[in-house]
Amino acid sequence: MTSEKQAAANRSNGRRGRGPRTGAGKTRASRNAFRHGLASFSTDDPATAEQVERVVDAICSGDHDPLLREQAVMVVENQLWLSLVRAQKVAVIERMLAPKASPNKPKIARPIPRRRDGARPRPAPKKRISENTGRDEDDALRAGTDDLVRLRRYERRACSRRTRALRGLMAIKFANLLGRRLP
Repeated sequence: MTSEKQAAANRSNGRRGRGPRTGAGKTRASRNAFRHGLASFSTDDPATAEQVERVVDAICSGDHDPLLREQAVMVVENQLWLSLVRAQKVAVIERMLAPKASPNKPKIARPIPRRRDGARPRPAPKKRISENTGRDEDDALRAGTDDLVRLRRYERRACSRRTRALRGLMAIKFANLLGRRLP
């Protein structure tokens, strides 16, 4: 049985975690795919539709069961989505490793502070500067980490949808092979 304290905590957490509620917040959230560059994927595009159709025909291999074709379309669309997300991840990593566009600003020398006991503090660890780009590698990695985390969410979602569609596809194929109809 849930205690009153736990129930209050659940209600409090539930109030906070329901996503955007205002029209402006919902509009902003709906633009996430545009911001990450993933809105360009659409099966309405004739080239994409043709590619999907070719792969679906290869998966179905002459079987004209509409359920099988529907599952095959879902598999292919999620695979295309997954490849698009992975291409975006590569682009983010390349941007992280690319040299900074802004010119290097000269650093102002500051006096080294002393501790209370009069000893000098240990020097800060040296920054790892890439030989190819002349950019601090740690700063570059920190700059793109948030984008990679967001893209990882898209990738996980596409992977799980593809897996679910593949399981459905295999169930339909086995049912057809055994001569049974799925409910």
